[in-house]
Amino acid sequence: MRSPHRLGRIALVLVVASVALFVVTALLGPSAAQPELPGAGPARHFDVGPPVLLVTGLMWSAVLAGAAAVAVGWLALVRGWAPDPLRLRGWGFVGAGVMAAVPPLGSTDLLSYAAYGRMAVLGLNPYTTTVQDLLARGDPVGLAYQGAWDDVPSVYGPLAIASHAFSSWLAGDSVRMFALWTQVLELGVFVAVALLLDRVVSDDLAARRRVAVLWTLNPLLLYAVVNSGHLDGLAAGLGVAALLVVRRSPVAAGALVALSVCTKVSFALYVVALVWALRSDRGRLLRFLAAGAVTGAVLITPFLPELVDPLRDASQYVARQSPWRITLPLLRTVLPDEAVPRVLSVAVWVLVAAVVWRLSRVLPRRATANGSSDDALWAATLLSVAWLLSSTYAYAWYDVMAWAPLVLLPASGVDLVLLARMSTVAFAYSPGLDLDPPGPLGSVTTTLNGTLAPLVGLALLVLVLFFGDRLRLRRPAGDPHPASSR
Repeated sequence: MRSPHRLGRIALVLVVASVALFVVTALLGPSAAQPELPGAGPARHFDVGPPVLLVTGLMWSAVLAGAAAVAVGWLALVRGWAPDPLRLRGWGFVGAGVMAAVPPLGSTDLLSYAAYGRMAVLGLNPYTTTVQDLLARGDPVGLAYQGAWDDVPSVYGPLAIASHAFSSWLAGDSVRMFALWTQVLELGVFVAVALLLDRVVSDDLAARRRVAVLWTLNPLLLYAVVNSGHLDGLAAGLGVAALLVVRRSPVAAGALVALSVCTKVSFALYVVALVWALRSDRGRLLRFLAAGAVTGAVLITPFLPELVDPLRDASQYVARQSPWRITLPLLRTVLPDEAVPRVLSVAVWVLVAAVVWRLSRVLPRRATANGSSDDALWAATLLSVAWLLSSTYAYAWYDVMAWAPLVLLPASGVDLVLLARMSTVAFAYSPGLDLDPPGPLGSVTTTLNGTLAPLVGLALLVLVLFFGDRLRLRRPAGDPHPASSR
């Protein structure tokens, strides 16, 4: 059995290896993992023109090393590894800075953000305008677009559009500069959340180490949030701030969580968690709801009713990596095509309820200074993990909504379930742009996306629903950081 200290050193080496592999892939230039970013500004890469096989191998290796880094680091902490949390945080910030300094990898979402931001700057409505409309105008940002969503209006909230518009205003018609400004924004959010999480547990060295290993040094989060610039980081930052401030100010919590939902609608799960946490205090609950309703109304009302249709359409998507992919052929055989989305929408929430019920018995709570449990964090983690496991459409970067509150709870097997989900989906989705290359590699990536990832997702659901008790860690007598679950 390896010592905790040695496991910790292995984890740190794997973090460096993962970040280095991502960075090398980005420096190679536009590829099957990196979109073209035309326009003025620093290129931040060479123009090697790497083959898809090399890029895919590098991305797979980076994701595997990142997943192993988190898993080994988690095990080292559970066994008693006691590094300096300040030093870990410092190295995490260095890694985040490096990941923001190179071009984005793994998806074309930043190009979508650029298009929607450009629409807003030009005075167009992103909820009724598409990339094709920009193309028809000969707009440089529209001409730069790559991806399959050129005929789809924005499915992001008004605050997300405002963020895209700000980056677009700074960048002008340069997609290259838009990507850089967005990565800088997400870097700032990621660092701010790391500092906030660390401050919350500032009197608990073990908890600070957990925050550093699972959040600040997590290569998968550095990749999905900082490098790829996904707005899930901004939504999670606002949401976790609401979870943490609700005890002091339900009004501030209501405003913050409304901003989070107005960034990405899936963070409405945090609203449910906060309502549940305030259920026993009617006055505070009403103040929370009023602040959230006013904030949301101010942001959303100008875009109604146009905002509704894109969200409704998006709710019917089924990702190739989703475990529901396995059931789609059967459902389409026995049901009319128009009934399948309705059945799936009901089935998803039934499954979410079942996972919530099962995990509620094993997910530990964080004890506060006065000895009570932090219900908001616990409920937000529970709902987020359940939804990610059950959803028809949840890519790897969606998982930040669960990681942000989860790192403040005591360790449990739920950490590894979430890690397995995120790393499997990230691995299957690599390299990110060209998911169906010709030849044998295409057969492999198709199998990963359409078969392996859904089967792993199904296996995780089976584990949680039928063997969930095994996710509870046994804590030795005299554990200075006890956790309660109920």
